Amino acid sequence: MVAAIHSSVSALKAASASLASRADNIANVRTTARVDEVSVDRSSRRALPEEVFRPTRSTYVAREHGGVDVKIEPIDPSHRVVFDPRDSRANEEGLVAEPNVNLEENLVGAIQDRAMFLANVAVIRAADEMSGALLDEEA
Repeated sequence: MVAAIHSSVSALKAASASLASRADNIANVRTTARVDEVSVDRSSRRALPEEVFRPTRSTYVAREHGGVDVKIEPIDPSHRVVFDPRDSRANEEGLVAEPNVNLEENLVGAIQDRAMFLANVAVIRAADEMSGALLDEEA
């Protein structure tokens, strides 16, 4: 039972971190930057200024001895160029950079993260109930 709880706790932490990453991406999907501030192709390894949003991608990774971790990495390229001459950050050609975030992928991932979180809470509750039942029988 301890191994099940340990695995579930690691999954809770991973799901929470992944959900935070996805929520950040979703909240900032329309946060723009000047084209000259960001990386818009993979060959450009430009460091982003502090005030520019950095989109991330989360990937679950199995632990060798049970459990799960989450690997959160920056998306490369970080931004894509769009035409929006009304944006205050647009250049003279009307181009602006928006985060390279797939909204649908992040929304579906957030739903999956929530399901993973709830499933592992259920595992911990079941393990707790089983230990309580074992202790009640021994008493």
